[in-house]
Amino acid sequence: MKVSKHPFNHFLRGLQLLGIASTNSVMAAEKDVNFSGFASLVYGKTLGNSKEGPLNEMTDEGEYRDFNKLGLRMDADLRDKVSFAAQLVAYDNRDYDPEFDWIYASIELDPKLRLDVGKTRFPLYMYSDFIDVGYAYQWIEPPYGTYGRSFFQALDGLKLNYVTNIGEWESELLVFGGRTEEHFKSLDTPDNIDLLIDDVAGAAWTVEYEWLTLRGVYARGDISLGGFSGIETLIAGVENLAVNINTAVPGFV
Repeated sequence: MKVSKHPFNHFLRGLQLLGIASTNSVMAAEKDVNFSGFASLVYGKTLGNSKEGPLNEMTDEGEYRDFNKLGLRMDADLRDKVSFAAQLVAYDNRDYDPEFDWIYASIELDPKLRLDVGKTRFPLYMYSDFIDVGYAYQWIEPPYGTYGRSFFQALDGLKLNYVTNIGEWESELLVFGGRTEEHFKSLDTPDNIDLLIDDVAGAAWTVEYEWLTLRGVYARGDISLGGFSGIETLIAGVENLAVNINTAVPGFV
């Protein structure tokens, strides 16, 4: 009895075509998804005498600072003018516990207008969007007085970005809203502090002309603190100060 081999041959050809199709799908996916990363490994010390006190918590004895970090970023093109981005960062001062710095979707509403939805950087300062990427600026870290104790890291909400030209000036207007929640250790007490800023709303406007860059930011929100045992004393002290000022200068408050 002769058994036809045609069905089996068709089956093999089908598997072969399926394998080619799967390979093409993987190759296409690889083109649409990009991975990048960054890392900072820093050793620092001050040149002054330790009796003069530490500079931004760095002494003249030399130490590994809180600059050390490792980051991994993924960008995916979801087609139809929609993209997705996620960034995972591990910080030395947080025991290298990886956490999502941001994770959001971008929708291109217009060549000049983009909407970001999800968790992004809180756009308060000039270097907010790339503060962790050390080679993007000329210092070991940006000015400590502005960025060193910034507790407002991420914003969960919406960001609307509009880029255009005003004459010879390049203009970028950013309108944002949402909420932010941070957990950190107090610098002066053993308490762990929970910081919540709700109903955040604000705008940031940056204009550039050749070597000159100007930036202005306005933001508001409802702040609440938890876990800090000294907050009640602080509030009572502020209220007492206001009463004293009002007593000394009637109508001041």
